[in-house]
Amino acid sequence: EAEGFHVNVDRIGNAPLDQCTVTSVRNPQDQTRFIRVERFGKNGKEFDLIPVVVRRTITVSLDCSG
Repeated sequence: EAEGFHVNVDRIGNAPLDQCTVTSVRNPQDQTRFIRVERFGKNGKEFDLIPVVVRRTITVSLDCSG
């Protein structure tokens, strides 16, 4: 989360989080949208489409079986 990711957690067991072990980190994904940006070119107004990351997700697996 500190790096801007939305974190999906799956876990085995029900121990408190401070007693869990990370077993894998996987599936980093960026969701992007294209933003139209206006600029002036040799033919007058022109537009560029710029990809912007609007959401980042990752999945973390925990072993909380104690």
